[in-house]
Amino acid sequence: YLSDRISKVAVEGVFSDPIVLMNMIFQGTVLAPPLWNLFFADIASCCSEGFASIYADEFNQFIEFDKRTNNTNVIARMQEVQTCVHNWGRKSRVEFDPKKEHIIVLHPSDWPGVPFKLLGCKIDPALTMEMEIDELVGRMKVKIAALVRVKHLYTIAEMISQSKTH
Repeated sequence: YLSDRISKVAVEGVFSDPIVLMNMIFQGTVLAPPLWNLFFADIASCCSEGFASIYADEFNQFIEFDKRTNNTNVIARMQEVQTCVHNWGRKSRVEFDPKKEHIIVLHPSDWPGVPFKLLGCKIDPALTMEMEIDELVGRMKVKIAALVRVKHLYTIAEMISQSKTH
């Protein structure tokens, strides 16, 4: 499990020269998740308040502020956490993808920022969930149209029982 491995990159049937992989946690092996979790666990030291969500290689820090707190102060505090995480990354030789980093203020009426994805769900900073609902409605329209086209062939009970099996 811990020995060096040889890797090649294949593109359209053409292979690169061999690359030696060493001193790494190999993705897809049984020990990879617990070893990664052990290595990544101390990033939580950057979180003295609120709570952190750590899942695989994803780190999210959530801090609750009084709703009257100025967004400038909220963002400044979150930037302090971000700096702490970056410092941890430099010490731990972990690189973060800047395109995946966001500081977002969630507030029903006073929110700076743009919609974002969290574990696959599209969320807007006002928490209306309109983008996610619109996407679901779009996917459902096709299914509902198909059901309407065949409703004369089945009873409602038959359609419900059929949809459970598919």
